[in-house]
Amino acid sequence: MKTLLALFFSFFYSTLFSQINLLRVDSWRDKVQAALSIVLLNEPAIFKEIVAKSTIQSGDLKEAGYAAFCDVQETPTGKILWIMVGLDELNKSSQMEIASIIVHESLHIQNRLHDEPGRNWGNFTYKEKQREHTQIYNYELAFLKNAQASNDEIAGLKRLMRKEKIPIF
Repeated sequence: MKTLLALFFSFFYSTLFSQINLLRVDSWRDKVQAALSIVLLNEPAIFKEIVAKSTIQSGDLKEAGYAAFCDVQETPTGKILWIMVGLDELNKSSQMEIASIIVHESLHIQNRLHDEPGRNWGNFTYKEKQREHTQIYNYELAFLKNAQASNDEIAGLKRLMRKEKIPIF
């Protein structure tokens, strides 16, 4: 049933999604739009506050060692919100997994929007990063469960959390 609702939202909210900047969309636009439908259906506040205002793009992040990352850039005209998802993730991940990555990075953006000026991930201590990741990964896990992700998708996130030494609540 949630899959049908996600398809419904994807079809009828195409104008809303067209406001989100999707860069390099040729091969993954449909997959990302389906993931955005999942986010909209299950986390409408995060979608409205962060995702709908973000530029989502992809690139080769293997050398950097990231699956995804985000950034908030200050400009004279305001803040630019970026979510970067690695090409490997887009190619190998399900729509649900991409949705959870978008939620994860959106939560980082939400935190950066509330940080003091000049504060960024690069100058966080290990303990601060671990605390933020503990909160975000557990939120992401709850998101997957609420969105009725498969057991494999949930187990995959738990494996990553154990690898990263993130406590599972």
